[in-house]
Amino acid sequence: MLTYIIRRLLQAILIIFLVSLIVFFTMRLLPGDPILMIVTSSHYREYTEQQIAKLKHEYGLDKSLVVQYINFAGGVLRGDFGVSIFSHRPVAPEIAKRALISLHIGILAWIIGHIIGIPMGIIAAVKRGTWLDSLVVLVSNIGITVPSFWLGMMLIYIFGLRLGWLPTMGYTSPFDDLWQNTRQIILPVACLVLSPISGSSRQTRSSLLEILHQDYIRTAWSKGLRERVVVLKHALRNAVVPVITLAGVHLSLLIGGEVIIEMVFNVPGMGRLLVTSITNQDYPYVQCIVLLIAASIVLINLLVDLSYFWLDPRVRYN
Repeated sequence: MLTYIIRRLLQAILIIFLVSLIVFFTMRLLPGDPILMIVTSSHYREYTEQQIAKLKHEYGLDKSLVVQYINFAGGVLRGDFGVSIFSHRPVAPEIAKRALISLHIGILAWIIGHIIGIPMGIIAAVKRGTWLDSLVVLVSNIGITVPSFWLGMMLIYIFGLRLGWLPTMGYTSPFDDLWQNTRQIILPVACLVLSPISGSSRQTRSSLLEILHQDYIRTAWSKGLRERVVVLKHALRNAVVPVITLAGVHLSLLIGGEVIIEMVFNVPGMGRLLVTSITNQDYPYVQCIVLLIAASIVLINLLVDLSYFWLDPRVRYN
């Protein structure tokens, strides 16, 4: 086990290193110059060539790409993620604040999605061929195919504009106003929750149907055990392994894929900050956010792999 964990951690370091290389050089190869964007966006001041050169030197953009990357990587290892080119503030505190907002919405949607989706899959498997099974399959197929941005706009139109029940944008901290926060996150969570519900219900149904035809399940039935005991105690534990794998995938997608929903509902989360920073070519923000997303996904995958050992004693790590 320890050898496996060490090997996976080494692989994680390599992956994060490659991601840092890709995002660093990709941003530098994009057309445009962040310093020139600052200059051209200023309506109240004219910059001289000397002032432009001073700005480039201040942010280290006058050095070669190799030196810039070494400075960036060295800063990350020291816990220094740089200073925003546009706001002139350290990027780490702002990203931490935005990440909390994204995690609040994303993890809430992930939890609700699996609390609803897994029981739906169990019901569909146990009641196979009935109208309940058909209903679960229909809802799952619709949930997988509906685009989240389209659903977001429909929810805004119906519940925000037509009915006026819910706010259509913004975010208030639950520590400032819990009721307002709850009203503001209902629509974003409703959009994000659709994918975990659909995926987990389909996977649970498929895995459970396969397990229910095993010999040891028939033996449990022949002993006269109740349906709840057979399904939940004997079948579900073995069927849940692929469900856990998919749950890890959903969590990774939610962490890295809230960009569209945050843009639709104007939520000041990490995804919206990433889009704005890419548009403004604010290198420090983009590099830090992408590295954080990559590290989160790698960690989630590692935790999912390690959970197999606890869920299924037959699993061994060599």
